Amino acid sequence: MNYLLLAARVLLGVAFVVFGLNGFFGFIPIPEKSGVAHQFLEILFGKSHYGAVIKGLEIFGGALLIIGIFVPLGILILTPILVNITLFHVFLDKEPSGMIMAGVMCALMLYLIGAHWSYFRPFLSPGQSS
Repeated sequence: MNYLLLAARVLLGVAFVVFGLNGFFGFIPIPEKSGVAHQFLEILFGKSHYGAVIKGLEIFGGALLIIGIFVPLGILILTPILVNITLFHVFLDKEPSGMIMAGVMCALMLYLIGAHWSYFRPFLSPGQSS
């Protein structure tokens, strides 16, 4: 067994499960944001239930990675969420600690995608439409 792949999968899975659960229970304090970042988070989590759906998907996808079943499905669920997290930190938050964490998570995700490339290759090949 490839221990690096196992470590990447479990680390990323744990991160998503912990931050997903934090969205519901708030056991990790999140610093207050200002400006556009604050407005974005207020709409996402305060005035709609959209954030709860995202956090639920984070928990579900992270659990799939931790358990090790349906790992490509977990990757497929979590990748767009991670892209949005990264874009939030780059364009709205601009806090170095958030960008570093997003960068580490992106590196782990890219490694997992590469390790499971055979599952994703068909998405990038031209197919016949019905």
